Amino acid sequence: MRIKELFIVIILGVAILTLLLIAIKPSSLEANIKTNFTKLTLTGTGVVTTTPSQATIRVGVEITGDNAQLAFKEASNIANKILNSWIEVGIPKEKIKTHRVSLDPVYEYSDRSPRLVGFKATIILSASLTDFNLASTAIAVSTNEGANVIEGVYFSIPSENYEKLYREALRKAVENAKEKAEVIAEALNMEIVGIESVSISGYSVPIWFKGEAAGLPTPKPPMLPGETSIQVTVTVIFLLSPRT
Repeated sequence: MRIKELFIVIILGVAILTLLLIAIKPSSLEANIKTNFTKLTLTGTGVVTTTPSQATIRVGVEITGDNAQLAFKEASNIANKILNSWIEVGIPKEKIKTHRVSLDPVYEYSDRSPRLVGFKATIILSASLTDFNLASTAIAVSTNEGANVIEGVYFSIPSENYEKLYREALRKAVENAKEKAEVIAEALNMEIVGIESVSISGYSVPIWFKGEAAGLPTPKPPMLPGETSIQVTVTVIFLLSPRT
C-alpha cells in the first residue's frame, strides 16, 4: 500500500516539476534573449513645407455705451451690414459663421470700489475661403460697413491635403531615425535586429496675420500666405546585436 502511495507521490511530483519547467523556460529564454540586445533610443524628424491654400478671416464690431440694450442693438446692426456685404461680394453663406458674441460690463477702477460706467457689445464673424482675393475684399467692405475689429487672418491647410502631407512628414521622420541607427550600428560593428517601440508626435506651424481696422474707405489689404510647415517627430527604440 505504501509503495503504491509512494509511486503516486513520485508521479505527481514529476508532473508538477514538468509544469514548472514549461512555465519557467519560455520566460527565462525571453529574458536571456533580451540580455543579448543593446537598446538604442533615437529621434527622427520629418518636415514638409507647403503654401497654405485656405484663409480664415475674423472681422467684427465692438460698441461701448451707457445702455447695454442700445450698445448690443448697434453692434447687431453693424454685424448684419457686414454679413450682407460679404454675401454681396460672393462669399457663400455656408462659409460664414458667427465666431463670437459677447456683452460685458465696463468698469472704471480707482482707489475706491470699481464703478460701472457702461457696457461693451462685441460681435465677430468669420469666413473660411480658398480665394485669397475674396478674403481681402471681404475685409475691405467690412470696414466700409462699420467694422472696427479685425482679429486677423489665419492661413491653413485643408484637412484633405493635410493628411497627405502629414504622412509624407511621418515617412521622412522614420527614415531619419533609421539612418541614424544604421550609422551608429555600423560604427559599433553591430546590426539592427528589431524595434522595441515607436512613439509619434507632430504639429503644423500655421501663419497668423494680425490686422487692425483703419479709417473709411479702406483699400484691400494684401493676402500673402507665405509658407507653413508640418513637422513630425518619432522616437524609436532599436534593438542591436553584434554582427556575426
